[in-house]
Amino acid sequence: MMDSAQLEFETAEMSAAETVVMVSPLATASSPELRRLTVLETEETVILCGHVSSFYMKQMAQETVRDRANGRYIVNRIVVKNCK
Repeated sequence: MMDSAQLEFETAEMSAAETVVMVSPLATASSPELRRLTVLETEETVILCGHVSSFYMKQMAQETVRDRANGRYIVNRIVVKNCK
């Protein structure tokens, strides 16, 4: 999960004209790892942020929000951190 400083940085990168809406399309995901990710949604993009343990989980997060994107760009900023 993102800390508040990083979340502020992410939203500051967006144009002031864009409306940022916090949503949680991953809130009902079967994996607790996916439920901890942050999703930022604007009129043009869906941004995924956070950390997961594998590239498979990163891809699962992206595919989970794809239907909700409705043609918007998906920016996947999820970082893979192996816990080995």
